[in-house]
Amino acid sequence: MLGDMTETDPAEARIGLRLYRRRWIVLAVVALLNNSNTMSWIAFASIANHVNAFYGNEHAANWFSLIYIVCTIPVGAVAMWLGSRFGLRTAILISACANALGAIIRFCSSFSPLDIRFAVGMIGQALAASAYPFIMFLPTKVAATWFSENERALATTIGVMSNPLGVLLANIISPQVVQKAADVPMVNAITLVSPIITCLIAVFCVKSSEPKIPPSLSASQTQMGFFAGIFVAKTKLYEETMKVCLSLAVVVGLVFLQLTLHPNLEVYIIIGCLLFGAFGLASYPVGLEISAECTFPVSETTSTGLIVLSGQFQSILYVALMEIFSKPLQPSYMHIQVCTTGEDNEQTVPKDNTNAVIV
Repeated sequence: MLGDMTETDPAEARIGLRLYRRRWIVLAVVALLNNSNTMSWIAFASIANHVNAFYGNEHAANWFSLIYIVCTIPVGAVAMWLGSRFGLRTAILISACANALGAIIRFCSSFSPLDIRFAVGMIGQALAASAYPFIMFLPTKVAATWFSENERALATTIGVMSNPLGVLLANIISPQVVQKAADVPMVNAITLVSPIITCLIAVFCVKSSEPKIPPSLSASQTQMGFFAGIFVAKTKLYEETMKVCLSLAVVVGLVFLQLTLHPNLEVYIIIGCLLFGAFGLASYPVGLEISAECTFPVSETTSTGLIVLSGQFQSILYVALMEIFSKPLQPSYMHIQVCTTGEDNEQTVPKDNTNAVIV
């Protein structure tokens, strides 16, 4: 039994607290779900020209990404209700099964006739996209339900940061594996492995939504309180941290965009990526934790879900703005662009998105 009985908090004297080792298995399942689902989402972004050629549709790569936004909005409300009503295990199983089934169908599209290949791939991608709303609130929910107060920052960070790790892996692996349109099935095969393994672990290892004995006093209550990040937990500068990180991320992002328009600046581009990730991603877990505190005693399932749904609505607006304000890439920049290569040139038109990003 864990937990100290203090004079300042006599309620703890009446509640037995315990940490279960299987909490790490639950967290690992959530992290793998978040990671593999994000890889399925982003895997085609860096090889759009080859994907468009393989699926015989000039907008295929865009639709494989946009379907996540389209599915998240209607499914999101259902996911929040099911997660609150039937518990953590139900959300994990639904998301794991949908994620695995979607990956299987998308893999099968690799061997489908060209006239139905894109449709089959989109069906699989839509299923995987339907899993995302169930996954989005799991990190904070698992941290609150299974971990002690001094472990929640670590648990939340592991669960949340597995998402950008998926983005990183997808953008590293896909360009290395795919050199021509015929190589696209290799990406579908690679993104199939993790969802299947994660689904099996979820089905056989996640046995309950919450531990029989709570890990902390706040976890024993109907709703939980505040989770603090490592930095903000000590400084208490929650609002200031968000403002500084987001502002610097915007500035670095604009500088990065200009760097990509000039040759032989690879080192500075890498530094820009690192800084953008450091500032931008730092605000993500802090924002989720702030939302849980600001909306207390509302469940973190609801607060996190509403934030992600808001992001999906904004994504639709931003995608539309990018299409409106982007312009064809100037001929003087064509020698440094990497959007089109070899046999797939006719499928993708390089564009300059400087104005679109500024807007």
